[in-house]
Amino acid sequence: MSWTSEEDDALSDKPTVVLGLDYETDVGSFYYTYNGVEQGTPLLLDLLSRKGVHATFFFTGACARKFPDIVATIHRAGHEIGNHSLFHETVGDPLFEIPGVVPLLAEEVGFRLRKAHEWVSEAAGFEPVSFRSPRLFGSTAVCNALEELGYVADASYPMYFYRERLVPYHPSREDWTKEGDLRLLEIPNFADMTMESHDPYGRDRY
Repeated sequence: MSWTSEEDDALSDKPTVVLGLDYETDVGSFYYTYNGVEQGTPLLLDLLSRKGVHATFFFTGACARKFPDIVATIHRAGHEIGNHSLFHETVGDPLFEIPGVVPLLAEEVGFRLRKAHEWVSEAAGFEPVSFRSPRLFGSTAVCNALEELGYVADASYPMYFYRERLVPYHPSREDWTKEGDLRLLEIPNFADMTMESHDPYGRDRY
């Protein structure tokens, strides 16, 4: 999506918040229904419209392929369509164990992200340029694959876990958590690091 110069001027003296919404099966990888997508989208779009807020909707390839009409409705409302993997699989490095969930091998990542890109592109009618990993399990392999696909931004960095990056940065092709020379922009996901955490991984700060 594009911004006008007037919008840029209006935002120049205000904090900038990048809002992302993940579109997948209910409860991530554990259900096969899409009640949240089907029933929640009209409510979300109405709320965002009333508040004058733009967002990025990250679709899994499977969700986009199943609901191209919802993809079109969201895009017509002025929001960005992003990629959220093929089937909400663990494409990156798992930060904690999830029973029954097996992460992809690094060698599989490029193919799966390319296929997800194709499915979202087919549903949207254009190629997405933003990505977010399921569960914020990003990795160097993910960033390098996105770079090859021409993506502009990845919003997979979990501030609650790594606790180093507060502002967007260009990652290294050797270690995605470090600064480097990739064109891809890594956008950290906010976490309230001032609050006391009662989770061993700090997930309740996210």
